[in-house]
Amino acid sequence: MVDRTERLVTIETRLGSAEANLARIALEEENIRSFCADELTTEMAWHLSNAIGGTKLMVAERDAERACRILAEKQIFRPEMNGRSQPETDGSTAPFSLHATLRRALRASVFGFAFPPLTVYALWQLVKISKSDEELSPAQHRKFMLAMAFCMLQLVFLFILFRIGAFLP
Repeated sequence: MVDRTERLVTIETRLGSAEANLARIALEEENIRSFCADELTTEMAWHLSNAIGGTKLMVAERDAERACRILAEKQIFRPEMNGRSQPETDGSTAPFSLHATLRRALRASVFGFAFPPLTVYALWQLVKISKSDEELSPAQHRKFMLAMAFCMLQLVFLFILFRIGAFLP
């Protein structure tokens, strides 16, 4: 039987309802009843999501600690307790992903032919990769060399254009 006087606590807040619903389903699989407050508001009036605090995942107070533990184990997202979220980084210490950085460098070097400032960005990404302590796999090494070749080709091309005065009136 459901006790209607039981106090609900918010264990997580998200701007959208998709993550909150994933967590709600994970909790229901573990027989923990949960509720997504303000879900319809954030879906229908998404522009108000930030103003109302997003979708709130709520559970009974007695189940809050167990629910947070389950969500942490299933790695749905970082749960919060008592309205305080866990500390987040300010973005300046974002983790370095060799694969993602290499992918960005290669794409920037290719699109740099159409938009030359991207070549500078690609070179910056390639410098970050070369200063990394991580080892490149053979496939990643080929991509690195390809991106470097594209960047060098673009720099030579731009040097020639400036040398012949193509950018002068």
